[in-house]
Amino acid sequence: MNKVKRLFYKIVSRLRPDVRRDYRLMRRLKRLFSVPVVSSPFVDYCLFVADRKISLRMFAPSEGLPGPETLLFFHGGGFVTGDIDTYTSVCRTLADETCRNVISVDYRLAPEHPFPAGLEDCYQVWLALQRRYSRNKKGWRDLVLIGDSAGANLAAALSLYARDRGMKVPQKQILLYPVTWYDHSERSPFRSVRENDGDYVLTAKAVDDYLTLYLDGKNPQNPYVAPLLATDFTNLPDTLVITAEYDVLRDEGEAFSKKVAAAGNKCKYVCIENAVHGFISFPRRHESVVKCYSIINRFLDSTDQSGEDDNFGWEQKIEKQREKSVGAVGQCV
Repeated sequence: MNKVKRLFYKIVSRLRPDVRRDYRLMRRLKRLFSVPVVSSPFVDYCLFVADRKISLRMFAPSEGLPGPETLLFFHGGGFVTGDIDTYTSVCRTLADETCRNVISVDYRLAPEHPFPAGLEDCYQVWLALQRRYSRNKKGWRDLVLIGDSAGANLAAALSLYARDRGMKVPQKQILLYPVTWYDHSERSPFRSVRENDGDYVLTAKAVDDYLTLYLDGKNPQNPYVAPLLATDFTNLPDTLVITAEYDVLRDEGEAFSKKVAAAGNKCKYVCIENAVHGFISFPRRHESVVKCYSIINRFLDSTDQSGEDDNFGWEQKIEKQREKSVGAVGQCV
C-alpha cells in the first residue's frame, strides 16, 4: 500500500470537522503529499467557454502508437481537491499502460464553484472534443470517459446528463470506485460504509464533508449528484465499474453497475481484492494497479470485429467468488 497516500488520509481523518472543511488547507495537503513527477512529457492547452477557460493536459503513450480511443479523464479529490498537476503521474501511467492518448480535465472545484459547475465543465470539454473529432472524420465513439472517485461520479453523471439532453453518449465509460450515493452516515443502505469506515484510508465522514461543500445547500438527491437515484438507466455507454474491497464506496459502486446492467446496457463489475480507496495513484507496479490495468485493457479491447462483446466468463466467476469471499462483494481478483 502507498504509505505516503495512507499518511495523507490518516492526517485528514484526524482533523477536527471544522478544519477538515477548510478546502484551502486540504488542497495544500493534497499537493504536499502528491508524488513529484521527474520526467513526464505532456501538452497543456485550454478550452474557452463563455467567460472562463478550462485547462486540459494531454498525454501520449511513451512507446508505440496510441490505440483508437482517447481517454477523457476526470480526477478525484472529493470535488474539492485535486487538479491536473496532482494527477499527472496517474495520467502518465494511464497513457502508458493502456497505450492510449489521455486528456485530463481541470474542472472547477467546490466550494468556490459548487455543483453543477464541475459537471458543466466536463460536459463542455466532451462536447468540444466530440466536435473536433467529427471534423477530423473520427467519431464521438472514440472518446472513452474515465474517472476515479469524484471523477468517476462526474463521468457517470455526464453520461446521464448528455443522454437526457438528447446527445449521443460515448461508447464506453470506466468508473473507478465511484461516488454514486448521497448519504454515508449510519443511515446508509450500504454495508461497506459500516465495514470499512475509519480503518482503510477514506472515511464515511470525509465523503459526506466533501459532498456538503460540493452541494452548497442544493438537493443531494439530484441524480447528477447521486447517479444511483436516476429513474432511467437505458441508453448508457458500455460500462466498467471497478471498486476496492476495503473502501466505504464499494457497495454503491456495485449497486450502480447492477442498475446499468439491468437496463440492458453492457456492464462489467470487478472488486479488486485487498485494495483500498485511491489505489490507482499507487506506483504502477503495485499489485492492485497491475490488476486494474489488466481489467481496463481487456475492457477497452473487448469488442471483436463481429461486434460481439467478450464477457471473459466474468458472470460465472462472480457467483463463485461470492460463495468463498468474506466481506467482499462482486468479483475480487
